[in-house]
Amino acid sequence: MTYKRFIERHLGIAGRWNSPKFLIGESYSGIRDAMLASLLQQDFIELTGVVAMSTIMDTSRLALNFPSSGKGPDEWYIGPLPTFAMSAQALGKSGQGQAPAAWAEKARTFTRNSYAAALMQGDALPAGAC
Repeated sequence: MTYKRFIERHLGIAGRWNSPKFLIGESYSGIRDAMLASLLQQDFIELTGVVAMSTIMDTSRLALNFPSSGKGPDEWYIGPLPTFAMSAQALGKSGQGQAPAAWAEKARTFTRNSYAAALMQGDALPAGAC
């Protein structure tokens, strides 16, 4: 039985068609949830939300060959940083008193400039440079 069929069957048997419906997936299931959500919507099963707790949302990165210099994929840490900054603002941990759009732009600018440059220096980053 497929996940989609299982969910449809459960909704029917339990009489939960009008209940809130969330998909929650971790690890590779975060990727599967995107497809499952699409399949459910094709059958007019509307979801309330999808939570993908996965660090591997872009599987193309798994196939990268890194240079023999021993440098790792530091650029992977650049992309999520503005999202982390926005989450921190929403949780009251930073960026208070700033409009969300302004805070997001400030985070993107910092990420593209200071943060990316520091990451690319790796262990050659001078002590106290941060």
